[in-house]
Amino acid sequence: MIKNEKVVVHRCARGYKAATHVVSEAITKPGKGEIRIRNHFAGVNGLFDQMAMQGRVGYIPLSAPFDLGVEAVGIIEAIGEDVSLNIGDAVATTNLGGAYRHRQIIDATKVYLIPKAIPEYLAIVPTGISALVALEQVAELKQGELVVISAAAGGLGHIWVQLAVNMGCRVIGIAGGDDKCAFVESLGAERCINYKVENIKEVLSSLYKDVINVAVDTVGGVIFDAMVDNIAPLGRVVVSGYASEIVDGAKPVLHPRIYSKLYWKGASVRGFMNALLAEYHRDAAERLFAMMTEGKLSVAIDETSFKGLEALPRAAEHMMKGLNIGKTVLDLREAQ
Repeated sequence: MIKNEKVVVHRCARGYKAATHVVSEAITKPGKGEIRIRNHFAGVNGLFDQMAMQGRVGYIPLSAPFDLGVEAVGIIEAIGEDVSLNIGDAVATTNLGGAYRHRQIIDATKVYLIPKAIPEYLAIVPTGISALVALEQVAELKQGELVVISAAAGGLGHIWVQLAVNMGCRVIGIAGGDDKCAFVESLGAERCINYKVENIKEVLSSLYKDVINVAVDTVGGVIFDAMVDNIAPLGRVVVSGYASEIVDGAKPVLHPRIYSKLYWKGASVRGFMNALLAEYHRDAAERLFAMMTEGKLSVAIDETSFKGLEALPRAAEHMMKGLNIGKTVLDLREAQ
């Protein structure tokens, strides 16, 4: 029997159990200009899912019911009229509701043609795209600069490390655990701060005081504060999320406003939101694919196996606890 299921947010609530159901749907034919894709792998985005399930994604108006999941790779199994792609082509997709499901129908112009439907491409579309666009368009990274990257062993962080190294920069990573720090340093970082045994504020203040040209942060809290405190003149702190506070909400802080630290250095804090920079996505993807082919970029897929849509809560918890090294993935191939 052919299974065709998807994860649906049936009410806005906190947590997959309270907010979602796995439901079956009929397999339909693609319309004009559309293709139907059999998803093989889906990327897990625990933090984004938490925000989406609560209807708190600022740039997308969400109200239940809606489908969950963003990035997927798979094989085209049906095509509509006026489509230049072929049945059997491997593609990557990135659209809300297109990933946590066995099959999806999508406009053929919105996919990325890839050599093979393997999970490594989930670390490129959209994660790698985000990494490259953030460094070039927001951080305005220059050769020879000192870069500090939080969550450096994660799906996004490990791409940032490599791109910055490839651009001729010195890289300091921040990660939790000796294994993660060893991984980050194997990618070319000159040092990785293990926040489980080291005090980030003390390390940055003693070794990198006022010399950090670019800090890229997805965690927030004390890490963000330490980055701001030690940013160099004309430095840039790029905010690409705030995982430490995104679920429970930002905590109030009782210290001088941030401009008192930035003004005298001519430094800045810049928000990165990938969805607002879509004009750069296609070019970034093509360049990243080329880097992979040329061996200039390697992507890490977390070794822990999560199979089927029912494994989504466990996969998200694994990632939210910081247990992953590289991209966390759902394997959807067994469902037929």
